[in-house]
Amino acid sequence: MITRETLTCDGLVLTTSDRGTRTEHRLDGPAGPEVRLRVELDGPAVRFAHVPESLSLDAGILSDEHADEHIDGHVRTFGFTGAFVGFWVQDLAGEGCAARFEQISYRE
Repeated sequence: MITRETLTCDGLVLTTSDRGTRTEHRLDGPAGPEVRLRVELDGPAVRFAHVPESLSLDAGILSDEHADEHIDGHVRTFGFTGAFVGFWVQDLAGEGCAARFEQISYRE
């Protein structure tokens, strides 16, 4: 799963990609000068949160088994080993916007 979060004047858009199929999930809410984002892995669920809303998706697509492509009982494309979480920002609208991360924490 590849995700992209886009902050717009209407809120936050989380874009996921599962084997090349993109889906946009709109998290409506106030888009003020400070936005708090959260990602939680909880067994088979991965949750993305933007106060006051949250979105829960299937974490199983992060597995090696899901990433492998099988055709006629044979592996055609291999997946990857391990999943990762990170923050990345890009101004896709070309509006000169910037982001500053005050704090990032990781807890097991």
